[in-house]
Amino acid sequence: MTRTQAVAWTLLFLLGGAGVFGYLLLYLSPWQPDGRLNGPLVALFLLALLFVVTGLGAAIALLLHRRFPTLGGGSRYAAPKPAFALRQGFLFACALVANVVLALFELYDVIFLLATPLLAGLLEAYLQHRPARR
Repeated sequence: MTRTQAVAWTLLFLLGGAGVFGYLLLYLSPWQPDGRLNGPLVALFLLALLFVVTGLGAAIALLLHRRFPTLGGGSRYAAPKPAFALRQGFLFACALVANVVLALFELYDVIFLLATPLLAGLLEAYLQHRPARR
């Protein structure tokens, strides 16, 4: 994947998710007329949040990889792979959405604030340093 393709995917995630996210916040109520929470609408809200944060995280990761190439899993002298920035943005978004889901179901504790990004970071470290497939 080239850097241009990674930027295009980042913008697609960011703008598409922001459009759906904004529409849901401005025009639709998460409550049904009988007072219950609208489950499919909340799921769509979480998916839009995942897209927005993936795009934002990938954009930040692309900028950081340009300045610090080792964050992209390569050496100091090799160009980082832009696909790693998309993956890192997605993992960050998954950690954030997991925290939101736990808070939504009233299962959230302060340890999850530290544990979910730590698990995402460990997964990224494994994916960067796993042996090549044969």
